[in-house]
Amino acid sequence: DPDVTRLFVHLKDYFDGPLWMRLGEILGANATLLELCLRECDLDVSGLCDGLKENRCIQTLDLAVIDLRDAGRMGELVPFLSRCPSLRVITLQQCNLGQAGINL
Repeated sequence: DPDVTRLFVHLKDYFDGPLWMRLGEILGANATLLELCLRECDLDVSGLCDGLKENRCIQTLDLAVIDLRDAGRMGELVPFLSRCPSLRVITLQQCNLGQAGINL
């Protein structure tokens, strides 16, 4: 939908590995989404980021209350973070980062 500029996914929204992967594919091809908000999710970063790395329009990535201490999970975000020229704001509110998140 070209009118959608913000996507909010919350703990109450049930997503498993295949759904995270499908969401990543959709977001990778999307050209209108400006803000992606993920709150209290059991985030399958690899599934999401596999497609998300193709996105070039997201300006704000807002992650809240997500465990990102796993170095592998954090590494999966690198292609998206380094390839998205429009990304301006990253919010990591109450996320568990660990050393991997700090190094990122």
